Amino acid sequence: MKQEKEDKLVQKKIEKLLKLIDKNGYDPKLDKIKNYINKEFNGVGYIYKGDSLFHLAIKYADKTTVLSALYTLEKIGENYNLVNNNGETYLQFLCKKFPLIYVHNYICDYKYSYRVDLTNKDNSGNTILHNILNTYDFKNSTEFESFKEIYDVVMTKSYNLVEADYEQDNSLFELIEKKVSEFEEDTGYIEHIVNNFKYTYYSSNLIEFIKSLSYK
Repeated sequence: MKQEKEDKLVQKKIEKLLKLIDKNGYDPKLDKIKNYINKEFNGVGYIYKGDSLFHLAIKYADKTTVLSALYTLEKIGENYNLVNNNGETYLQFLCKKFPLIYVHNYICDYKYSYRVDLTNKDNSGNTILHNILNTYDFKNSTEFESFKEIYDVVMTKSYNLVEADYEQDNSLFELIEKKVSEFEEDTGYIEHIVNNFKYTYYSSNLIEFIKSLSYK
């Protein structure tokens, strides 16, 4: 009973924070939001049951407030690389809670602003790219386009991820090959994609390949 009461109190505080961000997120100084965080959460580094303010914001936000909440928390200087009990950064956690377009919009729209570690591996050894491939279904190459754009941004910012992932279990190449093979399209075309990906993967030229992909 006591735990349930505490959970509801934290939820209420987070929901109020989300409303403050929605109303004051465009204020360059962000004073109202900073003051509220300092008062209710003792500032940077707040953790509740393994979740940072970022994770809690994702947990309680809706589709209209989640992205602005994350971006505002980063601007304020909250500890954006804190991970939850599963070893997930807030972007990795975002994959579990919202459709792919939200992950895509955050990574691609804010690519010059956010600072979260894109190479972080959760407790299962998965990066944000693995999380996306493991979470979302791609039934055709058009739906794969969002992942292609995310991949381009992630690899541009964190190119060492290519070498870090090379020949490991559950590698990005194996996951992408599996996803592409499930496309409900012409199998000859799919084989062409896989073969080209395999060639560029082993030549460590993934970014150029992803950029050059052209779909039917």
